[in-house]
Amino acid sequence: MNAELVEQYRLLHERRPDYGSGASHVERIAAIIERRGVRSVLDFGCGKGALVERLRARFPEVVVDGYDPAIRGRERIPLERYQMGYEMVIANDVLEHLDAEGYGEDLLEMGRLEPRWLFFNISCRPAVNVLPNGVNCHTLVRRPEWWREVLLACFPGFIEHGSEWNERSKGWMLAMTRPLELEGRRVAIVGNAPQAMGNREDVDGFDCVVRFNNFVVGDGYEAVGTRTDVLAIPACNRAVITPRLKRFTEGVSYVLDLATAGCVQAKANHGKIRQLLPHATIV
Repeated sequence: MNAELVEQYRLLHERRPDYGSGASHVERIAAIIERRGVRSVLDFGCGKGALVERLRARFPEVVVDGYDPAIRGRERIPLERYQMGYEMVIANDVLEHLDAEGYGEDLLEMGRLEPRWLFFNISCRPAVNVLPNGVNCHTLVRRPEWWREVLLACFPGFIEHGSEWNERSKGWMLAMTRPLELEGRRVAIVGNAPQAMGNREDVDGFDCVVRFNNFVVGDGYEAVGTRTDVLAIPACNRAVITPRLKRFTEGVSYVLDLATAGCVQAKANHGKIRQLLPHATIV
């Protein structure tokens, strides 16, 4: 972000104690931290630090830092942590405030921290507030399609973990992650047919367990294990299946939206699984 724009935001923060004091999507972020065992988090563009404080209180064992060039005392990422990197970088209501000409450098700076997880919440409409110079606070208003293309290009090697559009607020949430590193590891892809009960191998002992649709675990199905790392659900069935599976999916790390039956869709499904499990053999 260029120095002139940073100064405008600094003035706004100083004049408006309430500006930049929000902390949205806490539960979504907390779920990733809990389920993926994240040990270090950077809130990139943290404002007055409300989200940082809430995450620190909830996860005292996790390193949670805040960075914002417009906030005195938070203008720099701690040097030691900058060198070590962060497992998760958050940009919560931040990207729409970037310089329309130099936003790429800010995104590259996030990438230099070598995170495993990225969480973005982006407003896609003009802001209510204006900067002291009269310019709208949202200096980079774009549609989700534009942001998706830019973010996937700026963070090569990452895949989309999940996204959501809020029509009312015109806000778009995107979570990205690196593919599972499973080269040389054991992956169990567990089907739901009765024949699966004949396999007595310890499914939970595999490094990664993939399940499909409305699977069953426990209650006499101990042979197919209890752990689920990847859940593959046809997109058209997600609303029906997910509520019934809630008690089985608390630890799910990835959910794949698969296409329905058909040759073309099958190829698409293989592509999605291959993207998430790049070293797996897909048959």
